[in-house]
Formats: sequence, C-alpha cells, structure tokens
Amino acid sequence: MKNIQRLFPLLIVMALWLAWPAPSTAADSLEKIQQRGYLLWGSDAEGGAPYIFPDPKDPTQFIGFEVDLAEEIARELGVTARQAQNAWDSLIPALMRGDSDIAMNGIEITPQRQQEVLFSQPYYIYTEQLVVGRDETAIKGIDDLTGKKVGTLSGTVAQDMLTKMAGVEVKIYASQVAPYEDLAIGRLDGVLLDLPIAAYYGKPNPKLKYAGPPEGEGFYGIAIRKGDEALQNKLDAILAKLVSNGRLRAIYEKWDLWNDKQEKLFQDVTQEKPGYVGLEASKRAPLYTFIPTLLKGAWVTILISVISMTLAVALGLVLTVIRLYGRPPLSSLATGYIELYRGTPL
Repeated sequence: MKNIQRLFPLLIVMALWLAWPAPSTAADSLEKIQQRGYLLWGSDAEGGAPYIFPDPKDPTQFIGFEVDLAEEIARELGVTARQAQNAWDSLIPALMRGDSDIAMNGIEITPQRQQEVLFSQPYYIYTEQLVVGRDETAIKGIDDLTGKKVGTLSGTVAQDMLTKMAGVEVKIYASQVAPYEDLAIGRLDGVLLDLPIAAYYGKPNPKLKYAGPPEGEGFYGIAIRKGDEALQNKLDAILAKLVSNGRLRAIYEKWDLWNDKQEKLFQDVTQEKPGYVGLEASKRAPLYTFIPTLLKGAWVTILISVISMTLAVALGLVLTVIRLYGRPPLSSLATGYIELYRGTPL
C-alpha cells in the first residue's frame, strides 16, 4: 500500500508532463526558417495596394510597402522572403495552423487578436479615413453617417466603428477595390477604411473625395504564433534597427505613407517593450522580485502532490477491498497489480 502511494505521485507527474502540449518555440521557428533559407510570411496579394499587389509591369511579381518590409526583415534574418497567400480574414487562422511563420498585411492590433496570437512592436500607425462622392455635400465627417449606407472591409477596426454607430447601414466587402468602385457609381454613400487604402483607391479617383479629417488611431503589427516569444523579440529588434538606420522611413517615403503620426511610432518602437525583461536585466534584479514566481511554482507543486495523494489513497483502498473481498478474476488481478508494484524498487 505504501509503495503504491509513493509511486502514484511520480506517475501522475509523468502523465501530466507527457500529456502537456509542448509549444512550438520561437527558437525552433528561427532554426527552421534559417535551415530552409526563407521566411514564409502570410499575406493577401489580392487585397491590393499599398500593402502587397501584383506589379503592373510584371504581374508575376509582387510589390508594396509590406513586400519591401518583409524583404528587409528576411535580410536581417539571413534568408529570403517568400509570400504565403491567404484571404485577408483567414491570415490569423492560417498562421495558427502553421501555414506561415508570420502574418503581415495591414493587420490591426486589437485585444481580440491579441488573445489568439502575439504581435511585434507596431510598425505603422494608421487612421480611418471616410471617402464620399465628389458631389456629396451632406456628409462632412463620420458624424453625418446616420441613415447612410457605408462600405468597409470585413474584420477591420473600421467595421467595428461603423457597427457601433446608430442608424448606419454597413456593407461588408472582401476586397479593397470594390467598395470604392461602388461608391463611384452611387451604390454607397461613403467608404470608411484605413488611410493607406483610402490614399491609393479613394483620393486619386476624380469622382471621390475625403470627408473630414482622419479618425481614430491604431497600429499595424506582425502577427506571430503564441509560444514564439523569442521570434517576437527578434522581430522587435529588427524593427528597431530598421528605424535607427532609416530604412523603415525610406520605405514609407517611397510609398508616400510617411506622415507626422509615424514620428510617435518611431519614438515608441525603439523603447523596450513594457513587461519584457531581458537576460542581463534579470541577472541584476533583486532576489525578492522572483518570490511571486517561486510561490506560484510552490503552489503548483502542492496542488499536484495533493491530487496525486488523493488518487493514490482512493486507488489503494479500491484495490485492497477488491483483493480481500472480491471474486475471481478481479481479486486475482488486484493481487497481481499489488504484488507487481510492491516489488518495484523506487
């Protein structure tokens, strides 16, 4: 009986260890990326400019500011960049399935998405821009959208903003081009989307115009699978380097995306991420700062011990009753089990 009780905590711990899903670590991810020689980044090439889109001069090649950024990141990793195609609203699920190493395609950092994946430091600050018809006079901003029909993309912050407005009919689109086309021919009263999209599809169209100043403020981030914290930190370091050497600003200026808001981003991205403590900082930390972690570990140890002992006692009582009062073959099986583990050295 004592042997069983002493053995069961070990068995429970081993079972929990074997059953616990081992996360895919970023060290493994980085090693795989470097071994295969390319970074697989998820994006939607059908989404459109200025993120990633076919080169008009050579439709077999992709261009866009995120194409340039992906190439810079891959270069810093010592590999090449390779695009993994997925519909925009499927990029996060595809990343979680392992279809890509990262996802980067104007993905807005939101609390909901942060429950599913990790994000790098923001690499772009976006705002929402309302676009209306050239002859529209009644709509001067988003406060004038009551009773109007407004288009936007699925799963965007703009969609969330519109659905929270009373009296606004929201029409969801799957591509960036379609809502502006419908707006130009009068099927919509307005389109609300991120400013980079509006700048490429709304502003150049002579039938359309901006209505009011940009609204809100948010961040684009590179999505990374949970458990890939080291990859996340590596990407943060690369982004900080691209900021410091001017390469990131050069990309934005090339695509006419640089504005005053990015100055704030460039100040923030070089600062250490709140809550992250590096190895050297942890070495200098006082011992008392580790007490909460140690107490948490002690609590887990006690919890496993209590559960193990409870199971051991319960199983021991059941086996004893079956051995003493049970009928064959149950009593024989119980006796064999007890004798087997009684003779097992610990």
